[in-house]
Amino acid sequence: MVEEEEKETDPRPRLIATPSLQEVEATLGSTLEVVHRFLQSPGRLAWYPSAGRHVPGLLELAFDTYVLTDFGTCVTWDRMVWRRDSDGSGWAWFKDESGRQLLSLMVSNRGLLPILRDMGSRLDGFIGNNDGCCEGGNNECVNDQPFVTEVLGLAADPFTWITDHAFQLMPGGMAEGCAFVRRVEQQAVLGPYLFRLVDQRIIHGIRPQFHDRDAFFEGRRIRDGEGPCD
Repeated sequence: MVEEEEKETDPRPRLIATPSLQEVEATLGSTLEVVHRFLQSPGRLAWYPSAGRHVPGLLELAFDTYVLTDFGTCVTWDRMVWRRDSDGSGWAWFKDESGRQLLSLMVSNRGLLPILRDMGSRLDGFIGNNDGCCEGGNNECVNDQPFVTEVLGLAADPFTWITDHAFQLMPGGMAEGCAFVRRVEQQAVLGPYLFRLVDQRIIHGIRPQFHDRDAFFEGRRIRDGEGPCD
């Protein structure tokens, strides 16, 4: 009897697959029509993946429309319109007096990617803040290379990245209690974009998970013949 060969365990971290558009459509059901209408709104679009519930200061940022995703949580404010459709899908929508609006979806972060691609949407901003990396419950860090690479494929030019932990822009490491020991780069190249630090501040109601404030980076696509310092 021939003994079976022992299978080697792959030490590399498991990559999270992005679902197909058909899979997302089946998950969202009738909510998909709401998402399409929302993404067609004029103005600057920002995405906050793994948003949780701590988001009141979002509307103080320089965007017009905000889409939030969180697999297990849908943001609910007193003045938000909440809907749960007969197929079980749910969403919450809010619009303030100035016309800025926010759509919160109970869907995985990667579940939004094929919809954005299919609609040809361009992201003006990305908020990688307090996404559950330390608390648990998140399949992958939204600031890590695999996820950010897909986000940059949808980015406008210029593009704003707001984060409290992104190792490409804030080299450092974890200390006891999930505190983040970091230095903030003044500029860094990631993919086709050159990112420059333009601000550091607290966003009202959004607690940074790893530091006392968020860093704001502006990214611009590097043109042919340009160097990172041009």
